[in-house]
Amino acid sequence: MSHEFHPQTRAPLICDYPSVTIQLNPQDRILAIGSNPALIIFAYALLDAGIAPARIWVIGDVDRISAADQAALVARQLRFKGVKANDFQKIDALIQEAGPAVACVFGWHRLFPRATIAQFKGQLFNLHAGDLPRYRGAGGGS
Repeated sequence: MSHEFHPQTRAPLICDYPSVTIQLNPQDRILAIGSNPALIIFAYALLDAGIAPARIWVIGDVDRISAADQAALVARQLRFKGVKANDFQKIDALIQEAGPAVACVFGWHRLFPRATIAQFKGQLFNLHAGDLPRYRGAGGGS
């Protein structure tokens, strides 16, 4: 996670790895989707980087994110929406409600349908801390 700004445009950077840089424009919405503590850390880092709470949408698995963490996100004026991990109809509706967005996924334990992925037009990033494919997680049905 970077709290830096792009050297030429001064736009906040979400992350800056050797192989990928995600740059935000002032009008971009950020959609954070996840089911683990990295989701909460990411949302707070966006706030710390100066991104307005109204631009940050958080979709979290209600079975895996504690009620206390959910309340803390709401208290920080973030748009938290809790869903069941396999309720892709509701997830798709929330994505449509959020509008065009850059999205980052953390620890989601289900594979997204192709139609859900297609909505992001190349702006959906799966952030995975493990060594892929060795530690790919349970999302593939393992």
